[in-house]
Amino acid sequence: MVVSFKNAGKFGQRYSTLEFQDSARLDDGDIWPVSFAVTAWNDTVAEQVARLVRAAQS
Repeated sequence: MVVSFKNAGKFGQRYSTLEFQDSARLDDGDIWPVSFAVTAWNDTVAEQVARLVRAAQS
């Protein structure tokens, strides 16, 4: 598993987070995001997440 989702409600946080482990292949130079804030879920967000997961697997 290279990705995890932390629900904001469960942890009493302001927003949920989508996090990638170091085995995810999202490397881009000397710095890149491994955690993303998710404030809403819609078709656009779903496609962005799908793109990130595909990239992490490749």
